[in-house]
Amino acid sequence: MRYALYLDGKPTPKGRAAPKIIQGKVRMFTPAATRHFEKRLGDAWTAAGYPLFDGPVALRMIVSPQGMWVEVWEVEAVEPERGSLRSDLDNHIKTVDGLNGIAWHDDKAVIHITADKLGKE
Repeated sequence: MRYALYLDGKPTPKGRAAPKIIQGKVRMFTPAATRHFEKRLGDAWTAAGYPLFDGPVALRMIVSPQGMWVEVWEVEAVEPERGSLRSDLDNHIKTVDGLNGIAWHDDKAVIHITADKLGKE
């Protein structure tokens, strides 16, 4: 079964964490706008009564100035296994910033991404 929700209003992209020194140690803090938007998204999911999946999932997301559409559903594990990646796929996607000024002028030009993570945890 697919579960979908729509958040009205301009979406907030994930901001870069900023370092702060607390009691002599460097700590990284997510910007308040990012924390607020992520909480709003999580609260909407919970309020809809949607499940917490135990296995692999697929995600479809559409963002526009008017809002954000998110659809999540459970999927079978992708085969063939090609090693073990313990990292989060969304963090790999963010590395496309390395192509700014090389493959495109700015990553704002990227309007569609399809991503898969191969391998079992």
